[in-house]
Amino acid sequence: MIIFFRKINDSFVGKIFIAVLAVGMVMTFGVAGIFGSLGTKTTAISVGPRRVSIAELDRALNNEIRRVSSSYGDRYISPKEAIQMGLLTNVINQKKNDLLSDVMLDDIGTVASDASVRSYLINNPLFQTITGSFDRQLFMMYLSRLQMNEAQFAAASQTKLAENHVFDAVSAAVTVPESALDKVYAFENEMRDFDILLITPDKVKVSETPTDADLNDYYDAMQEDLYTPEYRRFSVLTLDNETLGKNIVVSEDEVRALYENSKALYTTPEQRHIKQILVTEENLPMFDGSVTIENFEQMAEKNGQSAADMDLGWVEKAGVNEAVGEAAFEASAGTVVGPVQSEWGYHFLKVEGIKPAVETSFAEIKNDLKSRLVSEKAYDILYDKSRELDDALGAGESLQAVSQKMGIPLQQIDFVDAEGSFKSKTGQAEILPEILQQVFMLDEGETTGSIERNGRFVVAQVEQIEPSVLPPPEKVKDVLVAEWTKDRQKEQVSAFADKVYQTAKQNGDFKRTAALFGLEQQTPTDVKRAELADLPDDVTKTLFSLNVGKVELIPAGESFVVARALKVTKADKDDKVGMINLQNALNQLFAQGVKDEVLDFYGHQAGVEVDQKLIDDTFSVYLKNEE
Repeated sequence: MIIFFRKINDSFVGKIFIAVLAVGMVMTFGVAGIFGSLGTKTTAISVGPRRVSIAELDRALNNEIRRVSSSYGDRYISPKEAIQMGLLTNVINQKKNDLLSDVMLDDIGTVASDASVRSYLINNPLFQTITGSFDRQLFMMYLSRLQMNEAQFAAASQTKLAENHVFDAVSAAVTVPESALDKVYAFENEMRDFDILLITPDKVKVSETPTDADLNDYYDAMQEDLYTPEYRRFSVLTLDNETLGKNIVVSEDEVRALYENSKALYTTPEQRHIKQILVTEENLPMFDGSVTIENFEQMAEKNGQSAADMDLGWVEKAGVNEAVGEAAFEASAGTVVGPVQSEWGYHFLKVEGIKPAVETSFAEIKNDLKSRLVSEKAYDILYDKSRELDDALGAGESLQAVSQKMGIPLQQIDFVDAEGSFKSKTGQAEILPEILQQVFMLDEGETTGSIERNGRFVVAQVEQIEPSVLPPPEKVKDVLVAEWTKDRQKEQVSAFADKVYQTAKQNGDFKRTAALFGLEQQTPTDVKRAELADLPDDVTKTLFSLNVGKVELIPAGESFVVARALKVTKADKDDKVGMINLQNALNQLFAQGVKDEVLDFYGHQAGVEVDQKLIDDTFSVYLKNEE
């Protein structure tokens, strides 16, 4: 299959049928009950017979919110912010592309073997100890965080490996046209010298003060922004396996049985360091009978292979081609075997070294296995308790009554707004985002649905609502003064910048102009576009479009730049390393473009439907709730 792909290297139509990237690991989470009013329509995205439900889309958005929030430290990104940031659009596109990728893989017939999935799992650094051996406990913790089971992970990994297999072929086939490479290189590597004067808002001090009439005008104009947030106080009941597992006891026989049943996962298979020379059938006569231990590297070089090309590294038998694995793992260290025929061609194999299989003893992982059993039993109890919880709430019992009956204390959450910010600086607590979303959809005394997350079942009851209010003008005077001062400063900075510009334009002396207005003259030399990252893109674009000697006034956010181009230096096309690096980067972009065309092609073939009205109706709940 891959040889066929490489043969159609010169056919762009051929290329667009072989690209794919981006794995869609479907992560299942409990979600807020916001779909009841949407009728019987539940399909948000469809590609042929494949479907993504509106609930699944909501779960994916919440997962993306958690991922993005983690990059902000402790700050939680609200659904409203997430939608405004474009995260919902990204999730929709990703889900659509996941379905299209499945259609493409089915059409091409590319499938990753179970052995390759196992090899991917065993050799994944995420699941390895510091000694490099597979740790099932780390694997199970990872699955727990993602709310996936082993079957789901295996299916997602199989898709990922198949996609990578296809996309590797695309990357090898795609090359950037020489003319495009020259133009991009010339654009990116042009250098310029400038005179620059930067006028920032702090260069202007506003001495005036607003009148009462000014403040009243600002109060009327800013009322929407001046309202205090709506705050809510609520109680939370949490079921988790950590609490339930404290009284669970497992026997030695149970632990031993688990070890025997899953021993393969605690065994590192034999590994071999293999080098290969891969030749075509046409060139086989030049190598057959001529490759030896002593001349292996020279023969590889004769075949056009670099040291990196021929070195397969340390591999397991299941991680290489079946014929190659059979031959290489039968040979002794320090020997050469071949030719071995595969769909890739003819292999000559050199076994550099052997690492024997290593089995982790029962004593080494006994405690880990015991913890795993306790966790699994706790999960069983947890789900029984969760049903008991749902039954009690469904029967109309209050959360306080359920708490007493089940012997699980309630956590009191003091007044907090929809963004997760507490009214009191001392009222800090961790709140599950989905619970917070539901709490702000209910009235006083109402109880949320039970939400499952990371091995926990969480339910909350709204106790008190403190509505949003518009404070009187005297309470927000500082805010009004600050906004008035900011606007006044913008006007004065603009006028000041124009004076600087007119002076520099007339006298042509940036040093003198800088001294006259108390500014610092900057004279960057031999700078490229990418080296002006501190400036907005539109400012950089204007700077690199200036004719030499021309003075220009350029807005830069709240600041201004007065600039003059002094010299233009064309890109050095003899920079071979720079050209190669750029070519590699552009090849990746071209390959991504091919992948997009493939998905678009399959979208036209299978039919893509995105129910935007259903999506808008569903997620508008989040937006309205926070307005």
